[in-house]
Amino acid sequence: MQLIQFCRILEDLANNHNVKLIFVNGLVNWSNDIEWMNTLVSDASSDHIQFVKNLQNNMELLNWDLWINPWNNIYQNKLDLADDNLHPGPLTHKHIANTIRDKLSI
Repeated sequence: MQLIQFCRILEDLANNHNVKLIFVNGLVNWSNDIEWMNTLVSDASSDHIQFVKNLQNNMELLNWDLWINPWNNIYQNKLDLADDNLHPGPLTHKHIANTIRDKLSI
């Protein structure tokens, strides 16, 4: 629930100061597919799955128009790898940067 609270605080601050705000999903494993989410949270045994379960129960509190990739996190959809062969690489970062730029120009 903390992530949602932080997002709401940032939304309020951006609105109060007339600032554009964009969220990027880096790692969160959530989905707008209710069936998939129900399956995921039905056997919530790890802290991460408990975290996702909390998110699922409070998703209606977020403004999804502020997100460039709410259902596809960067980690799962990386186009290339960095030198450490773990994190998203330059092509992925360029793609995300272009997506943010496009969203800000709306």
